[in-house]
Order: sequence, then C-alpha cells, then structure tokens
Amino acid sequence: MHPKRHSKDITGAGKKMTQTYFRSAKPKIPKELSGLIENVELPEPVELFATILNPPVPSYDHLQSPNDIARNMDATKVHVRGITGKTIRIVMIDTGFMTPHHSFYAGKGYKIKPVVADPDDPTPKLDSMGHGTAVAACALAIAPGATFIPVKYYEDDMVNAFHNAIKMDPHIITCSWGYAEFPPSGSSTLKMAIDYAISRGIVVIFACGNKKPDGVVLWPASEPSVIAVGGACILPNDSVIASSFAVSGRNPHNPGRRIPDVCGLCGMDPLGVYIVLPTQPGSVIDKIFSVDGSDRTKGNDGWVVASGTSSCAPMVAGVVALLMQANPALIGKPELVRKALIDSCKDITSGITATGDKAGPGEDIATGAGLVQAYCAVNPVDVWIKHNPDSDMGLVPIHGRRPSYPPYNHWSSPDIKVFSAPLADPANDFERTPETQPVFGQENYVYVRIRNRGRRTSGRVSVNFYFANPSTKLSFPADWNDGNNAHGSIRVGNIVTNVQIFSSVDARAEDVLPEPFLWTLPDPSPVTETKTLANGLKVGHFSLLVTLSAKHDPLININREKMSPLWDNNIGMKNWHVYSARSFSEEAKSIRFFIAGDSQKSKSELLFDLSKLPKKAAIFFEKENGGFSSSSLDLTNAEFNDGRIKLGIRKKQPSRISGIVLGPREKMPVRISIGLPSRTRKGSYPINVLQILNGRLAGGITVAAQIAKKSGQN
Repeated sequence: MHPKRHSKDITGAGKKMTQTYFRSAKPKIPKELSGLIENVELPEPVELFATILNPPVPSYDHLQSPNDIARNMDATKVHVRGITGKTIRIVMIDTGFMTPHHSFYAGKGYKIKPVVADPDDPTPKLDSMGHGTAVAACALAIAPGATFIPVKYYEDDMVNAFHNAIKMDPHIITCSWGYAEFPPSGSSTLKMAIDYAISRGIVVIFACGNKKPDGVVLWPASEPSVIAVGGACILPNDSVIASSFAVSGRNPHNPGRRIPDVCGLCGMDPLGVYIVLPTQPGSVIDKIFSVDGSDRTKGNDGWVVASGTSSCAPMVAGVVALLMQANPALIGKPELVRKALIDSCKDITSGITATGDKAGPGEDIATGAGLVQAYCAVNPVDVWIKHNPDSDMGLVPIHGRRPSYPPYNHWSSPDIKVFSAPLADPANDFERTPETQPVFGQENYVYVRIRNRGRRTSGRVSVNFYFANPSTKLSFPADWNDGNNAHGSIRVGNIVTNVQIFSSVDARAEDVLPEPFLWTLPDPSPVTETKTLANGLKVGHFSLLVTLSAKHDPLININREKMSPLWDNNIGMKNWHVYSARSFSEEAKSIRFFIAGDSQKSKSELLFDLSKLPKKAAIFFEKENGGFSSSSLDLTNAEFNDGRIKLGIRKKQPSRISGIVLGPREKMPVRISIGLPSRTRKGSYPINVLQILNGRLAGGITVAAQIAKKSGQN
C-alpha cells in the first residue's frame, strides 16, 4: 500500500488543499492467510472534536447564515409569501455531511435525508474535509422547505457518486467541484451521466471555480447543458461587483462555451472570507482557514468564514427549488429554468474576476447575466420604492445587521418628493426640481416615483399616501394619517382621497405619477413646526409614507403593526427634516420629534451618525419635558452638559445613548440642536438618528442642518 496525496478545487480557500489517505489496488497477503484476509486498511487516527458553540461574529464585514444569504439573494420576501422549496428534492454531491448533524442545522425545520455514500466508504457519516457540511447551508438558506439529500463521493469516484445522485430521483443536482485539466479519468463516463440526468429533466448545476495559478475555469461547468455559476460580491453599502475570487471565461474542453451563466454570493480575493458557515469540527477547512488567521476562528470550533463559487452553486440550486414550487410547470424543464434564472438577474456592471474579465452593462463573460434574485425569478412583477439615495437595490429587509455604520437608512426615499407648485412635466422635472419643506396653510404637491424590478410590466398599481408626526418609530395604521379627518387633508384633483391608480410600469423601468397628491397640513404644533417665513407662513416637518400594490405584487404586511419599508420594498418612507442652522455666535436652533416605545415597557437605544458634520460642530440632544437622569443612561462618545447630552463627533464611530426607558406605546418628545461653525460652507448637513428596541432596528429619522450662505448667516 502507498500513501496518496489527493488535491481538488473544492474548498474555496484559494490554496492548494490536500488530503492524505492510503490506497491499494491489490494488497499482498501471505498464502497461509489468504483464506482469512480480504484486504488491509490503515485507519486514520481518531480525533476528538470541540463542542460546537454559537456562530462567530467576526469584527470584519461578513454574511451570517442563513438570514444574510437569503436577504442578499432576495429570497426573504419569497419566504414570506410561503414559497420555501417545499416538495422539491435537491441533491448535493460533495465531501459528505456531518452526522449527527451540526447544531446549526437543528431547530430550523430542515428536511435533511441521510447521507448517500459508497458502500466501500468506511466513514460514510464523517465529513473530514468539512466542505459539504459547510456549503449545504447555502442551499437551505434559500430553500428551507426543500428536501435536501447529501451524496458523498469516495476516492474521487465522481461517476459513481453522480449515478447515486440520479437514483435519488432529484429535481436538482448541485456540484461545487470540478476539474481544471481535461480529460480527467472517467470524464467520458461522467459526461454521459450528466447528459443522462439532464435528459431526464434534472437541473444540473456546477460551480465555475475559484482563483488558481493557472486561471482556468472548471469542467464540467463548461458543459453547455449545465447551469454554470460564478460569483458576485455585495459590498457593505449594498453595491454589487464581480468577485475577484471567482473565475470566468472558457475551458479548453468547450472553448466556445463562455461561463458563468449566472452568479451567487462570493467573497473577494485572496481567500473569499465572506460567509459564516458550519463545518465538521476539526475538518480540513476548519483548520486551514484558522492556521494563518484567515477567518480568525479556531481550527476545531466547527465554524469557517469562507465562500467561493462552492457557496454560489447551492444558492442558485435553492432558487431553482423556489421556482419549481411556485411554478410546477418548470419541473423537468432545465432550459426553461435556465431562462427564468437569467431573466431574474441583477446586472453587474463593475468589478474584475479572478481571471481578469471585467464586468459591464448587460450580459458579459465576467458575471453572465448577473446576480440571481429569487423574488424576481419567482414573481414576474416587483414594484418598489427606493429607500435611500445611496445604493439601495430593493432587497428585503432593506438592512439590519449589515451594514450597521454608517447607516444606509430606510427613511430617506428619493422617490417621494414635496414641491411648492405642480410640475409641468413630472417625468422630467421630478429629478431636476429642488424639493421644498412642506408649508402650513397652503397645498403642497407630493409626487411619487414607482420602480419595477420585475421581468414583466407591472399592470395597474395602487399608490397610497400617508403622513405622520415625526418619530423614530411609527406603527401602522395607528400613527399614520390618510387625510380623511380633521387633521389635514389629501386630495387627488377634486376628490378627497389618498389613493391613485397608476396604469403600468415597464419591466426594469421607473415612472412618476403624472398627478400629485394635494396635501394640506394640519395646524402646526411644537413638534411639527420648524420656522416662520417672511410672509407669516410656517414651515413644518412630517413623516411621509407611500405604499404600492399590484395584482402580481401585493403588499406583504398590510394591516400589521410591523408594516415598514424594512420588510417590504413596496413601501417607501420620507423621514428627513431640514431646518436653518446658525453659527456658534447665535443660539443653535433645534428640531423636535418623538421616540416611541413598543407594545410593552422597554429600554431604547439611540445611535447618532454625525459623520457628515464639521468637526467643530456642537450637537445636543435633550428630553423636551425635563432632562434625562444621568444615572440611568449609558453613553458612548457623548457626555452630559448642563442637563443636555452633548454628542461627540467621530467619523467612524456613532454617538450612542442607551437605557432610555419607554412605557407601553409611549411617545417621548425630544429635540436635537445643531450649532455649526462660522464660515461653514453652504449646504445640508444630515444626522441619522437610529432607534433600537430589543436589539433590533425599530426605525429612525434624519435631521439636516442647512446653511444657506457661506458666512453662516441664515
């Protein structure tokens, strides 16, 4: 017997990965023992594994499983609509699946079948490489209701493993492995098995491969009949670029075939450290990612932070399962599935892959059609409102754990605008006309822009408009005013209503309501009034809410208290308030708003993003009716100052106030004051205020100090 060192591109670590085992074609057995011994085996030493603890939370940017994977592949809204991959069978051929299962897989309701292994495999329930246990989480994050069947290959016998996969009668086979050189041993037989599976209507998915010295894309990903999956990376601000860790291009076996077809989520070069995944404790990838501190986890803790196209392929397999449940007519039709995936994609226009291919507008060799988006694949229409002016692309929830700072908020929609006069040409004037703050005692003109991420025209869209007193947390419908009462009014033309019907929005397009909502504000109050104009009229500030609903894309959380832009991209909010700031030589003006409690008594935490302010600005926060108790609050980058809280300005650290006690449904009036230095340049200087309840973002508000002249005089 001779030891053999085995190497295959399956880990996504960007390093040469090896595993040693003993193999013999025919052992030499003495004649006198020939009737007693059939084979000789040298087992690997037993290794004691550490207890699997909770998943690590690295200090660097990363994705957590399963929620961040589902969110960034746009599957969360699909799950809310009851589509989870139920009745669909996914087979994954890989290094195995830890049995008994990793604690990560417990309690989530996953339908995981026993490992299908080679009869000669002495350890069918062990995943010594750890790869299969890890990337399986990517498939189940997208299709938590699917039946998942792990098939373990043994001694590189991919042909036998593939036949075992076909025997499981799957709808989908996903493979995160391949060969850089062709032809590998048994390649013709493996190609026949793949072609046979596809001829039976099975969707076969292969990863394209990760960065390697030779820069060659893998086979069988280059087979024309399979769905080849590359990598895209969503950055902390939700912009999407081609992954520099994923390969693209051609394989010598099929030089006319360009891959990938589509992309999943993948980290960046050098190692693709990106997604927190469960693995067999003490396995190869558990150790190798920790040996040089690549992912800053321990080598036997059962967790790895990795990715590669190994993670991308099962994500796309999960989306296929959602597609098949939503539309059973796709079952057994791989080409229609491929088209649906391609039609769903978010186009990736920037970034360079590991093989040097540049992403650009439209389909390209770097990323194919782009990043697969589950909701757009399952649902032909996806009307939405942009939640902030940064890089929001319509994902649900709009944000949460990531990004946390600076906050790319969900309450400063550029698609809801207030003007003091009607627009002559709304479609063209909407973007180029300056907004105005709403004014009491006259009609304000509210225009709405509607977007459609879907692959088909939207059809009729119902647009509803509401307003509320400014607050960090607002509950629907209790806090929202539809204008049909004595406290303000909303009209469309001569009809008292807060509803308009828009005829249709084209696929992948946007349009502006041709007619505004005519909004008359209620009487000003200390909370809503900000300043008095020279003509005696008063300028106010309110929170604005718009909801969209189409036949093929209705609201999710209608009539639920949690109805919010966080959970439905059909909802947009404008909670951005501007007032004229003064220099230090004068008393700083303040703006008032509420912080609101939950249904039970709770402690609230506030975060203040001051990164856009001048370093010498003075910012104060205080309770409207009596000061805060210094003994009850915990302050970070802030201090008490004459009964008020003075907030410190640090570009990369928010000011934090925690321990504010709020009673059930309590609305506490507070105010924030901003003093800007003399000679501050004219412009708008925003502060994002985030409210956190019970560890979750409850809402927020943006206050902007505006300088009209360079001298600081306003």
